[in-house]
Amino acid sequence: MVLYSSRLSFKTISRRMFYKALNLPRKMISNSTKRKAADQGIYRPLKIIREEIVKSPVELTQQLNSNDINRIRKNIYHEHRKNYPILPKSLTHDTIKRLKIKTNIDEDFLLDNNSEKNIIIFLSKKNLKYICEKSIIFVDGTFSHCPNFFYQMFTLHTLLKIDRLIIIIILHIPLIFALLPNKTIETYKNMFKIIVEKCNEFGLLFMPNLFVADFEQAIHNAINEMFPLSKIIGCRFYLSQSWYRNIQNLGLTTDYRSETEIGKWLRNIFGLSFLNAVEVGESYTDDFMSTIPENQAVQEFNTISSQRTTNACESFHAKFNKSFSSPHPNIFVFIDVLTQLQIDTYIIMQNTDTRPLTTRYQKKK
Repeated sequence: MVLYSSRLSFKTISRRMFYKALNLPRKMISNSTKRKAADQGIYRPLKIIREEIVKSPVELTQQLNSNDINRIRKNIYHEHRKNYPILPKSLTHDTIKRLKIKTNIDEDFLLDNNSEKNIIIFLSKKNLKYICEKSIIFVDGTFSHCPNFFYQMFTLHTLLKIDRLIIIIILHIPLIFALLPNKTIETYKNMFKIIVEKCNEFGLLFMPNLFVADFEQAIHNAINEMFPLSKIIGCRFYLSQSWYRNIQNLGLTTDYRSETEIGKWLRNIFGLSFLNAVEVGESYTDDFMSTIPENQAVQEFNTISSQRTTNACESFHAKFNKSFSSPHPNIFVFIDVLTQLQIDTYIIMQNTDTRPLTTRYQKKK
């Protein structure tokens, strides 16, 4: 039997008990992070660890070192893997067939699982009906956080305008998510064929008037072949020309050339097209929308401009990529993130509220 006393040195305590005492802080935090990982499997391990360290007593956290954090991280990854089936070692189509992929309102979320073309498309029937009612479609792809055995996740968005009398709010809605093996014309055409055929099965018509895309030639060619009556916007030069025409049409030319707040805002907006693609969405939201002048003509210009870029798509993909703890997540984690993002999509689709916003000035009165 070992007696604990302040007079006793560590040598009198068994080595096993000594190391157990040293590992106690790590075990306590590790156990709590594993419980959280089981409930919040999509969050990055480091985020879970940090949140738990903040909640833990200072006496415990001060005893942690880098080795402890690495061990806790490994335990979280191990806990994550318990929540999912065994990962496929080849193309995932057979694995997808065995899954019942549902949204939070129990809608099927798998449109097509085409093993011949190596294309998987995720969306709900509500999404499909909604996108067929819209005339403007935004398209964009992301590559770094696409599951193994696929080259990219290609997303189709549309937008919803909400007239709040004082301002017009534009919400971009991601509706169709396609896993593609490459970015060739044939692959894009096959993807659109699947979407059109599924629409026909449900008695719907997918025939947008306008596609907004980046400068990738393959997607432009595929859209031209599949939707010959649709227009495509995607050129920076013509985009800038269009912006300046809108400035002239809205009577903002004098303001544009002046050093006023409106003039500086209008000139700065042209610099968006020269930013890194990943930075455009956040810069537009944080730097421009937060400082937009209270002027009806500027509000109208902003409404028109928002419909002529893929900024919102790239902003969504940046947010989407942050949902994962590492690049190229496994297919089960990927599906979990998509179904959770679909909750936001449902909420936006229901957002038809036309009540006027209360401004800060009105609140003070």
